[in-house]
Amino acid sequence: MRSPPRKITVLQISKLYSPVIGGVEQVVQTLAEGLRDIVTMRVLVCNTKSRTERTVVNGVEVTRAASVGRAYSMPLSSSFFAEFRRASVPADILQFH
Repeated sequence: MRSPPRKITVLQISKLYSPVIGGVEQVVQTLAEGLRDIVTMRVLVCNTKSRTERTVVNGVEVTRAASVGRAYSMPLSSSFFAEFRRASVPADILQFH
């Protein structure tokens, strides 16, 4: 008997995620939640706080990398690169926003 095929793993990378309000944040959330039953969906973003948090939001694994503030509306996060490296290894598709 054959086992079911493995789901592909998608990692979406963006600067922020819901509940932060914004156009890109809404697109990332809509894609993640819309595809979560078809693929293994993960999201990597920066946190608005100074600690890294891993949560599940509406069935989607979300990693929020610690940040120390913002410059020109972009979060400043040195931990983002380590989190990206860790999260991207098992991913089949990397989707940058």
